[in-house]
Amino acid sequence: MKIHIHNLLNYGGDFEFELVPGINLVTGMNGAGKTNLSRIIGALVSHQPNPHGLSVAAAKSYLHDGKTEGFAVRFDDKGQQVRWVPPDRFVVPEGVNKLARPHTVNLMDFVAIASITDRKKRSEAYEALFLPNNPESLLRPAWEARNLPEGQLKTVLKLINDPAQGWGGAQKIYADHARQAKANWNDITGKRWGKQAAPKWKPENWVSELEGLSEDDVLTDLTNAQEALRAIGVKHAISEDRIAQAQDLKNKVIPAKQEELKVVAAKYKKEKATFDEMKQKREVTKKDFDDSYQAYQEAAQKIREQESIIEKAKSEDYPKCPCGKSFQVCNHSGKVQLKEIDVDESAKKSAIDAAAKKIEFLQKAKKAEEKEYQDCRERDDLASKYIQTQMKVVARLRDEGVALKAEIKTLEERAKDADKKPSDGNDLERSAAENERDVAERRRRAWVENDKATHYHEEVVAYTSIEELLRPTGVREQVIKPRMDKLRSVLFNINAITGWNPISITDDYNILSNDRPVQLASQHEKYQAQWAIQCAITILVPKTQFLILDCCDIVRGENWDGLVHLVNRVNLQRLKQIKKLKGEGKPYPEPLTIVMCATETEAPEFWNEIWLGEE
Repeated sequence: MKIHIHNLLNYGGDFEFELVPGINLVTGMNGAGKTNLSRIIGALVSHQPNPHGLSVAAAKSYLHDGKTEGFAVRFDDKGQQVRWVPPDRFVVPEGVNKLARPHTVNLMDFVAIASITDRKKRSEAYEALFLPNNPESLLRPAWEARNLPEGQLKTVLKLINDPAQGWGGAQKIYADHARQAKANWNDITGKRWGKQAAPKWKPENWVSELEGLSEDDVLTDLTNAQEALRAIGVKHAISEDRIAQAQDLKNKVIPAKQEELKVVAAKYKKEKATFDEMKQKREVTKKDFDDSYQAYQEAAQKIREQESIIEKAKSEDYPKCPCGKSFQVCNHSGKVQLKEIDVDESAKKSAIDAAAKKIEFLQKAKKAEEKEYQDCRERDDLASKYIQTQMKVVARLRDEGVALKAEIKTLEERAKDADKKPSDGNDLERSAAENERDVAERRRRAWVENDKATHYHEEVVAYTSIEELLRPTGVREQVIKPRMDKLRSVLFNINAITGWNPISITDDYNILSNDRPVQLASQHEKYQAQWAIQCAITILVPKTQFLILDCCDIVRGENWDGLVHLVNRVNLQRLKQIKKLKGEGKPYPEPLTIVMCATETEAPEFWNEIWLGEE
């Protein structure tokens, strides 16, 4: 695996080196950048964007003097690149897991962790190494064994996977839930929480008939009682309302209608008188019309008679009497016998002219009569229209009067109940229904209180059970305790290999060096404890691919020999494990890559040496 560094820390330009499977010794003079290089390697192999928890200001210190940007790239055997870029942002490329927990062993200062006063925080460091990446595989068997809600499991997993919460945050949340559920139970029951109290607690209004009923059952009983009371109330209200309406009809509506009828009757009488007067006037008008029409007809008849005379005069001869007069005007017609008829033309003409003059006079009389006739006819038509209109007004008023009389009669029939009183039986019936309703309401309230108490009891039991599972002594201990026992066993063997002061970890996750707190040990003993724990965890977790040991030159002589024996044993054990699993045809881990940093230390045989400094 090759690592390329550009403008970081002590390396102003580009610096490239190769890490081989096995043991790599990084050497150089003081200040050459061995510790910085181990931190960069730790960042690259951890797959974490900010493995050392650097602030922006601290990250900028990784840049070489005068540089504004820099990066480190790791190239594995498959050509995959992992890039780390300080200071303003930390980049993890797509396709690379951000969290590979076994690699975090190179980032943990176990001696510093042992100095933390909070036991929970000390335990979390080892949990990060030994707990499975997916907490569901750890929680589900216990969840199903305790018959806990599936929805709560999803919530718990979400909280655990939240970096801001984790196992501790999830435990605190469910402890708060359990405390609130207890408070709710106390409020409902008026008692103090006890594990056996809730299932036995019953409200004061509890009756045996409520056992086994569902919420729908008690609500149905209450609804039926409410409906019965409502029906009686409606019935009672209808009776009272009918009497009130009858009184209102008698005292207000009917008198108002009677007054309205009087007004209509007065209008009818007035309009009827006007109608009769108009009829009388029309009779006079009609008589004038008939007289004018008769005069007109007579004038026309006279004109026709005169016209007949003219026609007759024109067609007949007028003989002349010997006396010199016409037979039409003399008296000799029957006494004288005329031998010859002499026509009297003047008499004929006079007769025609006289008839014509009379016709002329009659024509004028006819026109006058005709004009009078037309005037009379127009007056008669107008009178007829007025009469028709007035007739409609009279008919409408007559109909209104008839309708009002009928309405008053109907209202008087309805007002017969005005003097009645509500029945006393309604009050008794309503009182009985109210009692039934109150009983149903008390039963419902008792059932609801008991149901809530049972619900809160179940919540307390569930939340308490979940909180117990989330405790360090819960399901995590099922994994951590055997792992820690194995870790202590491996540390015991490491003590035998290295010859160092015995190193152990207590149940409270404190580190002891020669039975003393490691915080009181010397500097080289602290590093020995750190290395021993790193190597022990690497042995216990086969998928650990990298082991980085810094400041290895702090030990000399026998202690250095012990460290060499230790890393050789760790590397050899991994190789044997790979060989065995290959032979069995089983999946096997990757070879272990160990990086050790020491000042001007000669590399033992078969170690890959990386020199930092001038050749």
